[in-house]
Order: sequence, then C-alpha cells, then structure tokens
Amino acid sequence: TKFVASLLYNLGRVITYALIGAVTGLLGRSFSLFGFQQGFSVVMGILIIGFVMLPRLGNFLGNVPALHVFFEKLRARIGSLYFKKNFRSVFLIGMLNGLLPCGLIYMALAVSMTMGTAWHGSLFMAGFGMGTLPVMWSVAFFGGFINMNIRRKIRRLYPYLMVLMACLLII
Repeated sequence: TKFVASLLYNLGRVITYALIGAVTGLLGRSFSLFGFQQGFSVVMGILIIGFVMLPRLGNFLGNVPALHVFFEKLRARIGSLYFKKNFRSVFLIGMLNGLLPCGLIYMALAVSMTMGTAWHGSLFMAGFGMGTLPVMWSVAFFGGFINMNIRRKIRRLYPYLMVLMACLLII
C-alpha cells in the first residue's frame, strides 16, 4: 500500500540521516576535544549564511569530479530501484535518497557537527529526519492537490530557515 511504502521510504531516509549524523558528530567531537567547539559553531553559522547569500559558493561542490561521479552513480542506482516496485526497493531508495545533495540537509549536518559526539549528532539528524515526515507525507498523499504557486512559496522559506538556524549556531 501507499502508506507502507511511504513509511519505509521515510524510515530509510531517517536511518541514513542518523548514520551521517553520527559521522559528522564524531568529526565535531575532534573540534570539541581541542577546545574549538564554540569557534567551530560560529564558523559553520557564517558559512551557512554565506551559502544562502551567495548561492554560487555551493556550485564548487558540483565541480569536484569525484563527487560528480558519486552522485551520478547514486542517481543511477536509485533509478534502477524504481523499476523493482517492492517494499525492499522503496526502503533502499529512501536510504540512498538520504545521500543526495540538499541545502537543508547540509544545514542540518553543520548543526550535527557542532553536537560534539557521534550519539548527539545521530540523534539530531534522526530528529531532523523525523521533523520532515509531516511535509514528506503531505507531499506523498496530497502533492497532487498542491499547485505550483504554493510549492514556490514554500521553497522561498528555505533560505530564511537556514539563516535562522545559522544565527542560532553563531549565538
């Protein structure tokens, strides 16, 4: 059913976010151990504001050949899973989709890096993923009823949310 498929897809996404959050939390731990936690948080906040104000800064990541190849292979794998049409493939699509580039994910990962431990980074990212469930389910079940004008207005909120989170990091 559509509900079970959506549940599995989102579970896969949240698991991937939690795993990546553990890695970024662990990276942030090294900054914490050396007493750079507060400064690191401020730098991450400034970087997020920089990427929002100057979106072309983010384009340099797309020009890194190894990343470009990785994301192309990832998209191809996701595409091949769409044809399988079973619950396992839906779960795997969710897990792999959690690896695709997204500005809001980058922002959340920057925050998880400031958490200082793998556990806290993982919990933060799992919470972030769970927080996106209402929107993801709304799109899955009611997306056909939301016109493009409303979608554009929602997308316009992203930069403001990112700047708000960046300010919290700086504070």
